[in-house]
Amino acid sequence: MNRFVLLIAAITLPIVALAAFFAMQGPETGATSGSQVVSTPPQPGPNLRFPNGRFFGYIRSVDLHGLPRSIVFDEAQFLDGEAANEASAAHGDEVPVANDVYVVNDDHTVRTLTVANDARFLLLGPGYACCEGHPTDPDQLTDKRLARAWGYWVTLRDGKVVEIEEQWHP
Repeated sequence: MNRFVLLIAAITLPIVALAAFFAMQGPETGATSGSQVVSTPPQPGPNLRFPNGRFFGYIRSVDLHGLPRSIVFDEAQFLDGEAANEASAAHGDEVPVANDVYVVNDDHTVRTLTVANDARFLLLGPGYACCEGHPTDPDQLTDKRLARAWGYWVTLRDGKVVEIEEQWHP
């Protein structure tokens, strides 16, 4: 299992680095066709209020004991199907993409988002068993978990995070 995790990390980290490098070399592009799930706020900014919706990205830090409760979120694009292959090719990466999924994180702007008091936390079970998150105590969202997670889906309603769901990846 540890060898598999190291292999995935060894493959993923260079891809992310290449994606960031190529993204800085050319103009930003809009949404591509395919079955991607992409939502981008209208303007960048560290404390911008996201619109209602579900967003994929990385949680960089968590403060669930402060007032207000908050997360620091780095939005990314979670692509699959042909959109994943197109983005991978545009970034100079392998096509077809492994596991039919490709993540693009060209903009590393982080935003502080307020977490609702009644937010749901759907995290993967012990040993990261496949494939869906289960309702979990918010205190399980630790720095250690954030460091090894593949990403999170964050749902916002009325300017607050109402659900955080950990993304499973083979």
